[in-house]
Amino acid sequence: MKLEPILKMAEYLAEQNHPTWIRYVLIPGLTDDAKELKKLAQFLRPMKNIEKIQILPFHKMGEYKWKELGLLYELENIQPPSDKLVQQTLEIFQQSGHPVD
Repeated sequence: MKLEPILKMAEYLAEQNHPTWIRYVLIPGLTDDAKELKKLAQFLRPMKNIEKIQILPFHKMGEYKWKELGLLYELENIQPPSDKLVQQTLEIFQQSGHPVD
């Protein structure tokens, strides 16, 4: 997935000073790389329009929907993140100076 359009939208919202919440889905093995998380937090740091950053831990609750639709669920073997990983991620984003949930 290319992040450039999403990052450009974030920059645009910051330029417009439009109140924004960042919702980040934490998926072990896919979106949990500490180095990348730190880069994202650094990118967000100067944006004064961000009201909140929410960390949304991956969960398995919707898996059955994919099966009912006969679709391949590519995250079948992924487990939810540990409490430790969620806490580490929260701490990385807290360093950006924005409120974090």
